[in-house]
Formats: sequence, C-alpha cells, structure tokens
Amino acid sequence: MKPEVVLRVLKEFRDMEPSCVKGEVLGSMTTEPPWFAVEAFKIFINTNLNDTKLFRGAYSLERDCIREISKLFDGSGYGFLTYSGTESNITALYILRELRG
Repeated sequence: MKPEVVLRVLKEFRDMEPSCVKGEVLGSMTTEPPWFAVEAFKIFINTNLNDTKLFRGAYSLERDCIREISKLFDGSGYGFLTYSGTESNITALYILRELRG
C-alpha cells in the first residue's frame, strides 16, 4: 500500500474515536500533549534509551532528568525513564521482585 493510503485509512479509524481536544473525553490519560512535547519527541524518535553505548546523548539527557527529578524527592539519583505507564508498572514490579528475592 502507498503511504498516503495507509495514512488515510489510519485517519478514518482515528476519526471513529472520541476527541479530548473537542471535550468528548474527560479524565483520560490520552489528553493532547503540548506542541513542544510533540516536537521534543520527534527530535529523539529514532533513538533507543536501552542502547546507552550507541545513543549517548539520549542517555546523558536521561541521567540529567533523573538527577533533577531526584532533587524534588530527596532521592538518590538512580533510575531510568520509560515510555509508558504500563512499562513503568511492569518495571517497578520486576525491581520489587528482584529486591525482595
């Protein structure tokens, strides 16, 4: 399929969904991100935080974020960023299991 066709079909499916922007959804995790968050995502869209040797800039940014977030909670500065709530929850359960034995 041509990319234009794929995008058209995807848009048709998306148009079936309610819109947070139009006020059709209240209290959902799927609110519209700010424009600059979308642009920031685009800058790093082809990176992989799991490959810290290859993507050193993304890894360095992650470390800076963790350090700053840790200051808010008097934390130790350890951790990593994830892409979603599900990934965060699964990771937290894994870490808890490993720490508790």
